[in-house]
Amino acid sequence: MKVLIRKIKHSDYLGIIDLYNETHNKNIMYHDIDITDNKIIIVAETNNKIIGCLEINFLKNEIENYTYSYITNLSIDKNHQNESLINLIIQACIKISEQHKCTKIMLNITNNHNFETFKDNDFKHLNNTVLLKDLVK
Repeated sequence: MKVLIRKIKHSDYLGIIDLYNETHNKNIMYHDIDITDNKIIIVAETNNKIIGCLEINFLKNEIENYTYSYITNLSIDKNHQNESLINLIIQACIKISEQHKCTKIMLNITNNHNFETFKDNDFKHLNNTVLLKDLVK
């Protein structure tokens, strides 16, 4: 299976809504997909179908003076929830975060997220639900 990881396009909107509804047991008809300089949405696509997505929010810690990525709305199609797809998405997120000069990546995990894949990418538990990865080498 060939998977393309890329930034969102306008035509992805309905596919993302369907994916989000499926993976989060929601029934939303509308979601404000807001793209700014401080937020990127990436999608995983195969055979012209969205099979994964997440939002990367770039936030500034003013007190400690660093920028970090905060990952939200990680969604993977139930038929494609495998370690290799999650790893592709994580690697894209790390690359984008480094390009934006972030020093850390944070995300909340849920029961349907595979911690082992994040652990393999050097994420550590900050607490029971929050993972953290330092990007500074």
